[in-house]
Amino acid sequence: MTISSKLFATQMLDQFKVIENRLQSLNTQISTGSRITKSSDAPIDAVTLTARSELQSRIEQYQSNVEKVNERLGLADATLETMGNLVTRMNEKFIATNTATVTDAERQAVRLEVLTFKESLLGLANSVDNNGDALYGGFSTEESPFVQNEDGQTRYRGDGGDHTLQVSESVKLPTSLNGSSLFMEVKDGTGTKSSFDILDSFANALLTDSQFEQSYSANSADTAQSISYDLTNSSMVGMFDFDTGESQQNLAASTGIQSGEFTFTINDTPTTITITDGSNDTLQGLIDEINAISNVTANLVQKDSGLTLQITSTAGAENAFSISSSDAELVVLQTGVPASSSTSAQLTVVSEAADAVSGAMKLRINASREPQNWSMVLTGPEGSATVSADINSDSFTALVDAINASGTGLTATDNGDGTLSLSKTDPSSEVDVVLEDISIEGYNLAQKAPRYYIDVLNEDNEVAVKLSDQNQALSRQGTAIQALLEHFALSRTIVGARINNADAQNTVLQDRSSSIQTEISGLRDADIETLITELQTIMVTRDAARQTYSTINSQSLFDFLK
Repeated sequence: MTISSKLFATQMLDQFKVIENRLQSLNTQISTGSRITKSSDAPIDAVTLTARSELQSRIEQYQSNVEKVNERLGLADATLETMGNLVTRMNEKFIATNTATVTDAERQAVRLEVLTFKESLLGLANSVDNNGDALYGGFSTEESPFVQNEDGQTRYRGDGGDHTLQVSESVKLPTSLNGSSLFMEVKDGTGTKSSFDILDSFANALLTDSQFEQSYSANSADTAQSISYDLTNSSMVGMFDFDTGESQQNLAASTGIQSGEFTFTINDTPTTITITDGSNDTLQGLIDEINAISNVTANLVQKDSGLTLQITSTAGAENAFSISSSDAELVVLQTGVPASSSTSAQLTVVSEAADAVSGAMKLRINASREPQNWSMVLTGPEGSATVSADINSDSFTALVDAINASGTGLTATDNGDGTLSLSKTDPSSEVDVVLEDISIEGYNLAQKAPRYYIDVLNEDNEVAVKLSDQNQALSRQGTAIQALLEHFALSRTIVGARINNADAQNTVLQDRSSSIQTEISGLRDADIETLITELQTIMVTRDAARQTYSTINSQSLFDFLK
């Protein structure tokens, strides 16, 4: 086949172009260290390399997310450690104050410290990470998740989710704990409370510890003795002259009694009162003599049966009294032991113990206007029982009925003036009457100013003791404080487990990244030594071809005809 000079030149130039392109490609590969400078170099490998590079980018993002997970969990762990220390300190304060040897002033000082604890806890609950995102707001990280209302109550305004970040194609890791479950859902065995409410309850219990009791016992020291003489009774007519027409107080001793005396004994101390002509010979004079004795009151009471002389001692077993006389005219005053109209032949008058008249306890119940369940434990002569009833401030009937049906040997009476009286069904019983363990519906925490409670009234209808719901007691705060301490400790354990999980995931990502980088390197990295050898070979070939082409191209037809 004959080849023209033109065709030869064209083919040689095309070959030189191929050589130059290859040289340029080799130079590029050598300078970049990459085997594939364009997809056409190795199409299949180029596609694989692109996929592996994208996967490597995702893994790098996952690793970045794991770093942020560890950063936020580390901050959560630090805040939980601080919170645990605060609650431990508060528990120590509870133990120190829950004793009778601590003064009220000392308790109030501790209360101020507890309120400071609460402020610190609120600040920790609103902690943020290095980017300013809230740690405990759930998915909502842009604003403080906890705010304090005007009434001092703390409210959570985050959401119920756990903030998470993607750390692999199928795994998301939480970066903290949900604020609602951490701070607002502490279980203490009686219910679910917020950590802030637990601190408030402790502070309130410290505030009111000296104002309220949670139990009251009415024993013999709370029972007075009372005796009444029906002055119109035939046994008394002979003692005073009812025919004088004078006022009741000025009733004179009967002319049949020229003189006589009786002995009034109280606190083992006898007092002799003498009636003679011109001395204590009127009813008022007798009353004045009795009133001169300590812890005793005598007065006239107009009853349905007629005029009555009533003598009552101050409450207390030591104030039980007796009256005796050896004078025939005055023996009518003599009391039995105890004085009783049914057992003492000397008396045909009414004589009773005070606990059967006014009750072993007189109670004023401060209840809600709306129906509210109240329960309490009552102990009487026949045993103990838990009494429960729905009452409101206008009606205690259900409670009265429940007490009377309790089988405790106690009788309840609605006095019609907003008070109840509790008395022993058997007045002679020496068993103490005890009221304790009051539980009021909706009363789960100690209140700063309790609205619902029971006043125990004395004989002058003055408040002797205030009885509150058992949750108002300082001693009842320890359970919730201990629960809070355990709650934070458990929460920190969860954070620690999540940190370990993040570290494990990071190790997996590192292994995957190393494997993919090896594969990418095998696909992308050039064999520099081989490339240089090839480059040198091609360059020698190119130079030889150029020389041959130049020699051949410089000849003409005449050179071949010689």
